Amino acid sequence: MKTRKFGIEEIVVLGLTVLMLLAWGCTETKYITIAPPTPSKQDEAKSKLQEIYQQQLAYRQNTGVFWPAGGIEGSAANPYAFLPIGVDFNCTNRYSYVFTVVYDSVFVCRATSGILDGDATTDVWTIDEKGSLVVVSDDTRS
Repeated sequence: MKTRKFGIEEIVVLGLTVLMLLAWGCTETKYITIAPPTPSKQDEAKSKLQEIYQQQLAYRQNTGVFWPAGGIEGSAANPYAFLPIGVDFNCTNRYSYVFTVVYDSVFVCRATSGILDGDATTDVWTIDEKGSLVVVSDDTRS
């Protein structure tokens, strides 16, 4: 098997070529912009349910029980329904939130929206006293 030895000129040319390519790559990348991730239509439900969960933990730490809001619905139409635990809703909410306390130490909050994409499938998320966030019905997959 023949081996080829490189001369100093070839090594210098190769090194300069690599440096030029690196320099060119660095100057070109400053013109590439990366768009921030587009928020999902379901982000509202996930973040609001996490907020409700955190506020419930704080309420329970102060009182020993979860806030008893059985059957109260919080939504854009009823923005102050969950105000006793520090959660309010704005006029752009896509979801309505229903909070149920099963026992003093067990709760479930359900977020429901039927307007994500205009079909008959509703989007439903729940969170419980353990912080388990679950999609019950995914409208974005239908």
